[in-house]
Amino acid sequence: MIGPEPALIMDIGGGSVEFIICNHIEVFWMQSFEIGAQRLLDKFHKHDPILERDIEKLDDYLRKELEELKVKMDIYQPHHLIGSSGTFDTLMDINYQEKGVEKPDDIAFSLSLDDFDSIYNEIIHKTRDERMAIPGMIEMRVDMIVVAVCLIQFLIENNEFIDIKVSTYALKEGLLDAIVSNELKTS
Repeated sequence: MIGPEPALIMDIGGGSVEFIICNHIEVFWMQSFEIGAQRLLDKFHKHDPILERDIEKLDDYLRKELEELKVKMDIYQPHHLIGSSGTFDTLMDINYQEKGVEKPDDIAFSLSLDDFDSIYNEIIHKTRDERMAIPGMIEMRVDMIVVAVCLIQFLIENNEFIDIKVSTYALKEGLLDAIVSNELKTS
């Protein structure tokens, strides 16, 4: 999934979002930001469906909060966005449902920027009940996914990504794998 070109890995949690810029050999930069989906939901999702002015306020906030990320993306120029965990899993479920195909049991999937844009526009223009009716949507994500897709859209608009890859594993599972692998090497 991660090749020789720099990629931006993103894990959206409720309280924070973790970013890693790396390639298959090296981690260039990583940082956690206290801008998780629940925090963004509480701050910016005041209307349902979310209003354009609320998205603009969210974008202004992200521009300020993610200034360091923007600097690092300008330096390393990642063209692949790799998402892990809940929001990205739900986006893939919606995408497969919309295409009418069964989701394979792979550990990684690709989501085209066009497919993301279609899902993004569907999510931001619907009420909670309408979002809940989207095939592939789960109740646990139906509220936070609005601001989460706004965050992803903000990144896409502010960088030259060519695709989105989705890992079925979260960063914590990768960390656990690294710890176990290291323990086995030193034993």
